[in-house]
Amino acid sequence: MVTSIIFSRNRPAQLDLTLKTIAKNFDQCTNIIVVYNIDSEYVDAYKALKQEHSNVDWRRQTGNFYKDVFHCCSALDCQNDFVCLLTDDCIVYNQVPDLSRPLSILQKQQTVSCISLRLGMNINSRQIDNQIINDSPKLPIYEDDTKTWIIFNHFQNCYGSYWCYPVSVDGTIYTRGRLKKMLQELVVLNNHYSGWHQNPNDLEAHLQRFIAVDSGHSTIAPFVSCVFNSPNNRVQTSHGNRSGDWYDQSAEFLLNKFNQGKRIKFEKLEIPKISCPHTEINLREGLQ
Repeated sequence: MVTSIIFSRNRPAQLDLTLKTIAKNFDQCTNIIVVYNIDSEYVDAYKALKQEHSNVDWRRQTGNFYKDVFHCCSALDCQNDFVCLLTDDCIVYNQVPDLSRPLSILQKQQTVSCISLRLGMNINSRQIDNQIINDSPKLPIYEDDTKTWIIFNHFQNCYGSYWCYPVSVDGTIYTRGRLKKMLQELVVLNNHYSGWHQNPNDLEAHLQRFIAVDSGHSTIAPFVSCVFNSPNNRVQTSHGNRSGDWYDQSAEFLLNKFNQGKRIKFEKLEIPKISCPHTEINLREGLQ
């Protein structure tokens, strides 16, 4: 039903966890493509990952990241009509409910922009400048009869809220056609403008240009979120994303543990009540 494209850089242990939680909680994902960019000291670890996850389509990033992702969305490479974007610090912590009806709505209703697996009625906070602030959704929110899915107008929420951010790369499902159309424009712009960083953070930033011109004003989400990301470390320098505030576990530390044969076991992790899509957990306690 869904192809997942996962972006990865220098995070073999975290990517392994992402892939295993997809297998555990997202069985409607029937095709996985990993677009990765690694330094030389990570080559052997990613070779091991390829052997351990032989069902994954592995793509080494080239000098044109936008073109790489565009090719992943081509009919030749993408096996499904729907694409979920994920990063290698994402964890699919809840079972993704049956997507049949939400995908049908997404395909047929132009007013629906995407399906966000990182949102749910449990999401009500965010961290800004070392403060936790309220980020509850604005009403109205419409639920299905089983309280499995919700749909809401993201433009009715405040700018900067997670609830007014329909384009993200961590747990958002798009129609392949819509994502491919956006990427096609970004490929052209990337070829004409210098200074574009070739990484997922910049991709997400440039995708925001389509929000104002997109006819879709609504987002579908599960009643309880299914995906969060644990920002234990930062592996890029183009954006100052917060990481390691509570459990600073560097990419080098986790690489060393991975090379020793240790893996992060999801069952051993303490998953708190998720109220924010970016929730840092202690990955060390899962290393075995």
